[in-house]
Amino acid sequence: MRRCKNGSKEESSQEEGSQEEDGPEVPILDGSAAGFVRALKDCGLARQASNRPYLRITKPVVFR
Repeated sequence: MRRCKNGSKEESSQEEGSQEEDGPEVPILDGSAAGFVRALKDCGLARQASNRPYLRITKPVVFR
C-alpha cells in the first residue's frame, strides 16, 4: 500500500481501465511484474461518479 497524491491510500487493485500491450508477453506472466505494477500506479487515480458494488471473497477459490 502506498500514499497517493491526494492523500488517500492505494492498494494494488484495478476496477476499471484499459491497457494495450505490444510485447510478446504480459509482464506479470513472466514473473517481472514490478515495472508493470509501477506503470499502472504512475497513471494515477480517478474518482468514479458513484460508489461501485464489490464482492468480498471469504473462502478459497479453486479452478481445475
